[in-house]
Amino acid sequence: MNIPNGDTCIFPNDTIQVIGTDEQLSAFAAIAEAATHTYDDEDFEKHEMKLKQFVVGKDSPFIGYSIAECGIRDKYHCLVVGVESAGEDALRTPQVHAPFKENDVVWVVGEENDLNKLFTYSY
Repeated sequence: MNIPNGDTCIFPNDTIQVIGTDEQLSAFAAIAEAATHTYDDEDFEKHEMKLKQFVVGKDSPFIGYSIAECGIRDKYHCLVVGVESAGEDALRTPQVHAPFKENDVVWVVGEENDLNKLFTYSY
């Protein structure tokens, strides 16, 4: 499972990928280091997570709908990790109920195939 929800449990032998600031990643690494094991798994590449972005175009079906309403996690198995709105200089934490606007830059994480499906629909 690449895009977990709040009810997902972590079990022994699970592989975890995390994103965050340098400080957040250092804190996570310090806590998790003793309990992790690295696997050399050929299947890992197939399920590798990618970070990509797309722009909400003027004809996008996402305009006026929130992350929750668009079903980006449930339908496309991707996770929105940031949104840049036109006229803003900073990437902001996504708000699940805030509607997308034209020219929003949406940063998402997912497997390549899932991202391609999302991008095909989102434009």
